Amino acid sequence: AAGQRALSAQIERDAFQQTLKVVDVSGVGVPPQWNAATLRVDLDTLLHRMRIAAAADPGPVAGLQDDVSGGLSAAGFLVDTGKDPDYVLRASLDVTDPEPLQGWYWMRGTLHVQLVNPATGQVRGSREWPLKVSSPQASVVRQRLESQIRDLLQHRLRETLIGFATAGGPAGR
Repeated sequence: AAGQRALSAQIERDAFQQTLKVVDVSGVGVPPQWNAATLRVDLDTLLHRMRIAAAADPGPVAGLQDDVSGGLSAAGFLVDTGKDPDYVLRASLDVTDPEPLQGWYWMRGTLHVQLVNPATGQVRGSREWPLKVSSPQASVVRQRLESQIRDLLQHRLRETLIGFATAGGPAGR
């Protein structure tokens, strides 16, 4: 949490620094105390120290647990497959069966994730993402749903999990 706040503050400071260079007589502004690139590397190092296990409820999409593990890895976290992770990221999925509508097949649903401390059972945060895919072929619509889930986990999980830490408690939807 502190690492993310430091990085965000430094990025904001860098933006102000660009404005100050125009106002400052020397054209240099005030040199930064910390470098944003170094803070980003420090944050990545801290995230990689966290051991998070992936867990998924059995459901309509095969491979959800593998997708969660892949999302954790892409987000920079260490995926723990042992018996003593720091946290467990639980995922579940609520989806409709493919529904035909005007020549297209539609699937809608929600992907739920919860970050849980396994030692205490405390939920550090939870998040839901709406899902909606379509295809003119019934056989393709489920593949598109699986692709949307992978994409969400690959690109949104990092900011979500950091948000759980910076919020200081369970996060909303």
